Amino acid sequence: MTRAVGIRARLRGVVAGVALLLAAVLAGAPAAARGEGTQAPTPDAIARIVAAAQDAGVPLVVVGAPPPAPAAEPPPVGLAERAARLSKAIGDRLERDAEDLADAPETMPALLARLSGEPGADWVWRALAVVAVTLLAGILIERLAAARLMPALLGDPPAGDAGRSARLRFALGRAAILAGAAVAGLGAAFLLAAIAVRHAPAQVQIVMSAFEVAILIRATLLFFRVTLAPYEPAARLLAVEDGLALRAYRGVVLGAVGTGMLAVVSAWLDRIEAPGGLADLAATVVSAMAALVLGRAAWRLRHVEAVPGRAPLIPWLARSWPQLAVLYLIVAVAATVGGRLSGVRTEGLIIAPISAAMLAALLYSLSLLVVDRAFPPTAEDAALPSFRVWAERSVLALAGMTAAGILLDAWGAGPFEADGQLRPVFTILIVLVVAWIGWSAIRTAFDRRLALERAAAGPVNEDADEGGAGGTRIETILPLFRNAILIAIGVIAAMVMLSAVGVDVAPLFAGAGLVGIAVGFGAQTLVRDIFSGVFFLIDDAFRVGEYIDTGGAKGTVERISIRSMQLRHHTGPLHTIPFGEIHQLTNFSRDWVIMKLPIRVRFGTDTERVRKLVKKLGQELLADPVIGAKFVEPLKSQGVYQMDEYGIVMRVKFKTRPGDQFAVRKVVYQKINELFEREGIAFGGREVVVRSADGGPAGAGASPADLAAAGAADAAAGGVGSR
Repeated sequence: MTRAVGIRARLRGVVAGVALLLAAVLAGAPAAARGEGTQAPTPDAIARIVAAAQDAGVPLVVVGAPPPAPAAEPPPVGLAERAARLSKAIGDRLERDAEDLADAPETMPALLARLSGEPGADWVWRALAVVAVTLLAGILIERLAAARLMPALLGDPPAGDAGRSARLRFALGRAAILAGAAVAGLGAAFLLAAIAVRHAPAQVQIVMSAFEVAILIRATLLFFRVTLAPYEPAARLLAVEDGLALRAYRGVVLGAVGTGMLAVVSAWLDRIEAPGGLADLAATVVSAMAALVLGRAAWRLRHVEAVPGRAPLIPWLARSWPQLAVLYLIVAVAATVGGRLSGVRTEGLIIAPISAAMLAALLYSLSLLVVDRAFPPTAEDAALPSFRVWAERSVLALAGMTAAGILLDAWGAGPFEADGQLRPVFTILIVLVVAWIGWSAIRTAFDRRLALERAAAGPVNEDADEGGAGGTRIETILPLFRNAILIAIGVIAAMVMLSAVGVDVAPLFAGAGLVGIAVGFGAQTLVRDIFSGVFFLIDDAFRVGEYIDTGGAKGTVERISIRSMQLRHHTGPLHTIPFGEIHQLTNFSRDWVIMKLPIRVRFGTDTERVRKLVKKLGQELLADPVIGAKFVEPLKSQGVYQMDEYGIVMRVKFKTRPGDQFAVRKVVYQKINELFEREGIAFGGREVVVRSADGGPAGAGASPADLAAAGAADAAAGGVGSR
């Protein structure tokens, strides 16, 4: 019996389910009959069918349910309409704020009574009194803690001629002690205030608001006290004279106290959800006062270089930072007021830069301590490219980038979030800074080695017209490697930046490969030039500064590129020669040079005596303090070289380093001339010999007319005398 009842129930369920499905199908039949096509049931119809099936106990599976209709996209809004909407929103907000201010005498007492449960505002004054007393107690505790800890932990201040590391350690140690004392004082004050108002929830709101503002004000004052150090010149981080530092700090303190009082009211109004007009007015006044205090301090310190470093833009920032700070504060106040009126939250426009500046100053100061320890100052820093300068610029860039990231994050730009608005821009900034740091390190290493090579080679010989000594092999090859590394860093940085903005760089690599193949096939001459230059450099055939002859041109190697070199002729012209066009190369500046000088003496001169005199002169020149060290081998005579119609030609020679032979040659000629004049040795040259008919000298018994005729003949022949 029970089994039959169960079977009948199941049959009724199946029949009911079939009936529901038929009803759903028939519901679409009229539409199909009208030629409109079969329409899917609406979500409401599906819901009714599913409910009926559940009531009948029939399992039902809905397949192909239509998705919800997409929301219609709003039409694009033009600039004029946006301006109109913004203007209307600001106007409505001004009207509401005006109404809130007008109703404040009635709404505020009711709000205060609702918060405290008692009529009147006496509890507000009691809470403010608790805040004032506890903050004064906290200041007293802070002063006592600083007075006890400073002599015990810090010691004596550094002397006036102390180095940067000593001053930084003292200033940072002093800042840490002051910060610890401030934390102890504020913590004790907050604990006392919490105990005093623990049974009054409404007063707790005032205390919390007051201590939030007190933390910000105390951190700001600590920053100015550490940087200006009005009472401790030895710990001052900025080059400010004592009177100006004290006046600027006192102005900041007075302004911060006044601004802090209003900021407490503004924070409390926001916390208790006071009428919007009151909160907006309080926030606007606080922003304006804070901007005024900071702008006044910046303008007072306008002659102080607050931006350290030697980067290209740093001098401009050091001169213009007060104007930039004042301009920013004006824009920040305007943005704060506009944000309040338009309903856009704009917190942090004034506080965030101070926080970022404090963090950047702390990071930069700690980094400088590391720099001073890793790269101590040396006497070579002024003459050679220094890693110390590179490290100082690098840590400054990193500190500035960190401060910029924190500032953008405080403004809501999201530089550290995956979907942040400025994440691609900040990523590009990071890539540029890292690439610049890496390239600067490589350039400093290369330039330092090049400078050391040039210093070891000595000063350039200005008298070397041809065959001057060149640079070293490292001095020739390093610039090529430096340029190659620069290109590699630039390409990698460009690829990373393109990837950061969403560009697929894989096709670029494929395209670069195709371009390389095309260049390889179409620029065979270029490839030949490049490979020829590589093998010339491997063979050490020439170096920068050497005097070479390529067959078609000669001169001093002035510049080497990837496919050609430039030769400066000793008369001025500059030749550019592709490496592939060089078939033979003669180097006049390698290792040593032998200079051979011809000297002509008259017939009948004792050549053996001349040889001995020249040898003795060579020994004397070796002892000469000016050119003695320039000789590789001393001056010596090679004897008679040849005889011609003008006399006997002898030759002397000496060996020097390339480039020194010209200076030595001048001295050798001068000393030989003095030697021959002193020893009575005459130089040979053109001369006319006139003899009489009997074979004797023409001067023997010759008349004056005969001597005059002989002199005329001598002059016509270009001779130097007669005999």
